[in-house]
Amino acid sequence: ADFDSYTLDTLPRSIIIVGKEGSVKHVLTNYISSKFNLVQKDISQELSEELVDNIYRSTSLGLYLIDLRKITNNDQNILLKLFEEPPANSFITLLANNTSSILPTILNRGKIFTIENYTTEELSNFAKYKNIDINPSYFGNVIETPGDILKIYSNNINLSSIEDLVDKIINKLNLASYSNTLSILDKLNYDDEYDKIDVDFFLKLLKFKSIYSYINDHNEDALNIFNITTKDIKKLNDTRLNKKLLVTNLLTKLWVEVRHGVK
Repeated sequence: ADFDSYTLDTLPRSIIIVGKEGSVKHVLTNYISSKFNLVQKDISQELSEELVDNIYRSTSLGLYLIDLRKITNNDQNILLKLFEEPPANSFITLLANNTSSILPTILNRGKIFTIENYTTEELSNFAKYKNIDINPSYFGNVIETPGDILKIYSNNINLSSIEDLVDKIINKLNLASYSNTLSILDKLNYDDEYDKIDVDFFLKLLKFKSIYSYINDHNEDALNIFNITTKDIKKLNDTRLNKKLLVTNLLTKLWVEVRHGVK
């Protein structure tokens, strides 16, 4: 995504910024706000027809952010008005992890800027900058964005402890009780809890190591774990859903499948 070639007069009024979770979309909007001297406001949680009317009446320059993960399809219908007829003094910016969940009517009316995938070298250098030792094979697979690294850094997470937990699930879930399996829930971070394991990182690591175990050790349980985790991990991108409940259901399915062979 490149905004250096734009002036305030040529900057699109309806902007869609697309990039994976943690790909610094907000850093980019901060840059836009600073470059063009715009007051930035996130309206994701308060999007309504009344708010839209207020934006049209505003006389000050503003950059209004909407995070697609935090709004409903009905909210997108409200947002459509802003994209069809952008207010004279406002820039409407939609942030999305991908374009598949954006209504076509909005997608066709916004200028799309895509944040390219980070290279292994870029991620490795950022991890070194943060003084975090990460298995090189994780870059591009488990670690995909600077945001993934920042989650580990800010929560003071010990990677080896996460790896040990994931290995126990892959290799010893067939021996674990249901209550012991669900005890994993208390080790995960659902709402910025310090010194707990980020749930998204945990599941990506589980997915990565389970398929690795199947390929190298021919572990059939690991293949089942990979397939189930791959299906459920997509749901966690929707912040409107209860992550703890989603992971509870996932662990239950894993335990039932591995212990009893029931899919």
